[in-house]
Amino acid sequence: MRTLALAAMLCALPVAAVAQTPGGCLSQAEAEGLITYGLPGIVRNLQAKCASTLPVTAPLISAGAVTAGRYQPDADKAWPTAKAAFDKLAGAPMSIAIGDSATRKLLDSLLERGISGKVKPEQCPAIDQIVNNLQPLSALNMARVVVSFAQLQGNAKSPLRLCPAPVPVVSAGIPK
Repeated sequence: MRTLALAAMLCALPVAAVAQTPGGCLSQAEAEGLITYGLPGIVRNLQAKCASTLPVTAPLISAGAVTAGRYQPDADKAWPTAKAAFDKLAGAPMSIAIGDSATRKLLDSLLERGISGKVKPEQCPAIDQIVNNLQPLSALNMARVVVSFAQLQGNAKSPLRLCPAPVPVVSAGIPK
């Protein structure tokens, strides 16, 4: 459980700088879109960060590029949602102000610095295990795991600022 929490934290860390800005909270779908968009870059950056620590046979090193490549089509599809979420967290329409290409580069840079700056070499074996265990998940399911752990942490501890989840109304045992 602690290892999975670390994975969720590592995946959510890149947006910490953005999440501290005056923008609003993210819905679950927006947060999932942001994380789905970032997954290929996160995997690539983890692979690069841990390359000097892990053996070449470690799954993150030997198959990280394949995992990132498998996530890329879903990341590309998630770009409109990720862009809107980034604009919302930034509190300004960055994609309008600086254009899609520059917004993508800025978000990619935040993701890259967030991972590279937070991962310590001694964490690489655990990260390798996490990526190996979770890599069969689709990009969306991986993003859902990350967002679920962010919800468990609450906004005070999570770098993702999530809107409160709606509580289903139940009347006479039947959800409305």
